[in-house]
Amino acid sequence: MKPANRTISLILLVGAAAAAAASAAAQNLDVPMDRDLVNVVIRFGLADTEPSAWEGTYRLTEGRIVATDGWRFVGDDYATTARFKLGVRRFYPRFFNLRGRDPKSLPTEPNGVVLTMAGVATSSVLEVSTSRGDFSVPVGKLGYTRPRQALDKNVDFQRLPASRRIVKATTEDAYPAAAALPGGRLAVAYIAFTHGEGFEKRPPIPTPPEDFSFLATPPGGDQIMFTELQDDEWTTPIPLTEPGGDLFGTAMALDGERRLWVFWSANVDENWDLFAKFRTGDNWSEPVKITSAAGSDFNAAAVTDSEGRVWLAWQSFGETQSDILVARQEGETFGQPTVVAATPANDWKPALAASLHGHVAVAWDTYQHGNYDVV
Repeated sequence: MKPANRTISLILLVGAAAAAAASAAAQNLDVPMDRDLVNVVIRFGLADTEPSAWEGTYRLTEGRIVATDGWRFVGDDYATTARFKLGVRRFYPRFFNLRGRDPKSLPTEPNGVVLTMAGVATSSVLEVSTSRGDFSVPVGKLGYTRPRQALDKNVDFQRLPASRRIVKATTEDAYPAAAALPGGRLAVAYIAFTHGEGFEKRPPIPTPPEDFSFLATPPGGDQIMFTELQDDEWTTPIPLTEPGGDLFGTAMALDGERRLWVFWSANVDENWDLFAKFRTGDNWSEPVKITSAAGSDFNAAAVTDSEGRVWLAWQSFGETQSDILVARQEGETFGQPTVVAATPANDWKPALAASLHGHVAVAWDTYQHGNYDVV
């Protein structure tokens, strides 16, 4: 799942965090999808210069708290639907001790809770009582703006987009791409990596083994998976590729004919090329090979222009450096690639945007001037 020499990772799904002591009372993110859910993060200890403890309770005047999560939780930090306890701790940079840093001089970092609420009305208020003072969060009137502060700027709170767990499996699920579909539906494609036999939970190896034969069986490899949100329920993920692949990255776009395209990069015969599938109605096409260059083609991005054509941009490694290429959809395939960036240095990770007036813009980062800049 890692072409070239750069490691790029993205965690698809966020799990719950709660202390074992409070696990029976704490909630997690396994609650039904609800477009009206409200998420708020509350951060404590912004002005604390020494490690400190925060604990307290909260109550929503209208509605209910349905899930909790930790923001920088470790150790015995916990949050339930009614109370919380957490610590503000020092931040220990890597190798700080080798640099002669006094641990007492290291800065502290805030800690916090994320609360998910349902049934929120405009008049809903979250009343928070802590060991160091009380404050209120006007949840029903809280927009997606900068954080608001409380308790002499030692606390802040901010609304966040609601997040839900959409896949729960023994596979390692990563590199998601999403696309909005007609009728308020949402589609998600991602890569699922299947571990080798006995490694689903990464068992500890306390002592060096004398026999490594247990590593002889190869892992299950990568597979492109697809799910969509229908009537506020996520469908059972289906595979778009055969198991056992060596894959990297995904991108998605819906064209003017309402064909849903899914793109990915695959290592075939020791070369990374871009592939795609498209869905017409309920039927998926056979894989479409988009690139065939000798170097690695990956980090794809997709967008649909004002005429309904999908544009694809990606990073392509030549003999000495990587360049940025684009190609435009031509029916059920794509036209010849066009080079948009070919500096003597590496150009990385393109992004695409389309206007309502027929323009398509490409952005990327380049090492042309000795450090990475966005152009």
